[in-house]
Amino acid sequence: MDEGISTMMQRIGRTIKAFICAIFIINPFLHSQPKEPEEKQKYSFKAISFSRIPGLEEVYFGEDKDMLRLPSRNFSREMKYEGTIPTIFYGKKLNPEGVEEFYPVASTVVPKSLKNVIFVFLATSRKEALTGRRFQVLHIDSDQAKFPGGGRHFLNLTGSDVSATIGKQNVLIPARSSNTFLPDAKSVSEGRLPVQIHAKQGTEWRLLSSTRWSMDTRVNTLVFIFEDPVRKRISLRGITNRIGAPPPPEEEETEEE
Repeated sequence: MDEGISTMMQRIGRTIKAFICAIFIINPFLHSQPKEPEEKQKYSFKAISFSRIPGLEEVYFGEDKDMLRLPSRNFSREMKYEGTIPTIFYGKKLNPEGVEEFYPVASTVVPKSLKNVIFVFLATSRKEALTGRRFQVLHIDSDQAKFPGGGRHFLNLTGSDVSATIGKQNVLIPARSSNTFLPDAKSVSEGRLPVQIHAKQGTEWRLLSSTRWSMDTRVNTLVFIFEDPVRKRISLRGITNRIGAPPPPEEEETEEE
């Protein structure tokens, strides 16, 4: 009886060995087949942060963890990215052993069609920050920053329609769209014009800003309209680009809560 069981076990063992050998003979590359390379992309970019987060005034990106300073008033110097998709940004800290460690704080997927990009960094909500995602990163085609002096190019990143009345001219900026205001000759000669900006909420138009703007043709201005995740409201931010001379003093602005 014992000899019969022993013989049966030997046959089972031979069968298993033969099966394993057959797998490696049929597919000799089962364990040696190389992994498919990750998809990569290349582009240039500038960045600006509309939120200050202590310890994250600088972030890092790419395989070599290149440093990116996040200015809040003007764009950073132009940087180049060549790496995997999505683009991941990292913070840096010391672990308990005193060794530097990088940890992800934001990511974004840049369309392959874009070769020159503007990144806008916004702080995430307190709840979302607990997941480790500290920034929301918006990407914009850099070509939108190319327009004549004295003009304003509005970038509406919100889900609400926005209207701007500049002097006697009206500009509608639909939700998640853009539009450009160019002053006429009379507006330029007047120098500074009254400006009111409203956002549509339901059937009502709510005042976002009441101010005066200079029509200086030596500079142009990108006006970002975005949903501030911390303040829980629509906010405005203008970035002035010098065309032929230093920009004028910052314009006073009043916002209605």
